[in-house]
Amino acid sequence: MAAQFGGMGIDLSKGVVANYDLSVELNFPQTIGFGIAYKASPKLNLSADFEWVNWEKAFDKMTIKLTNGTNSNINTMLGNTGAFDLEFPMNWKNSFVIKVGGEYAFSDKFDGRLGYAYGSNPVPETTVFPVFPAIVEHHVMAGLSFKTSKALTLNAAFEMALNKSFTASNPSLIAAEYSASTNLTGYHSHPLLSNL
Repeated sequence: MAAQFGGMGIDLSKGVVANYDLSVELNFPQTIGFGIAYKASPKLNLSADFEWVNWEKAFDKMTIKLTNGTNSNINTMLGNTGAFDLEFPMNWKNSFVIKVGGEYAFSDKFDGRLGYAYGSNPVPETTVFPVFPAIVEHHVMAGLSFKTSKALTLNAAFEMALNKSFTASNPSLIAAEYSASTNLTGYHSHPLLSNL
């Protein structure tokens, strides 16, 4: 075996572990949006936003570039000099996001806010996989503001993504191990604190 591998230029003493420099090429999508705000009363503000996201053009594919491969055995087996590209089809669809919210002034110093957002899932069943589990559709938000002085207002916000599962097609265009797999995301929260 050693002689056969040696004839192919593979040195078994170097093993089959390699390190690479990695970069990923992704484009940010074009978006178009508009919003409206309405002062329903001196204490109540209502607002709504609509946004269209052009994922179809931005996330057609994902290119991973591997360079500076450190193991000549791997380079020989792959037929390169330690640099190659991997392309993953994404085929994302365009999506839209709708946000609604309200802010109520309980007093001169204390405001409360509630919000909800729906974003349609841009990921097709053929290319869903855990690296990009961007399938959550529903978010709820809440926030509070407390004005301690003219110069300082304390703000706190909380956002929660609701549970969403999505099953990949069989076969998956990404890799066989993702075929008929189920992605589950949601019930994660993002507390935010700031003073503005």
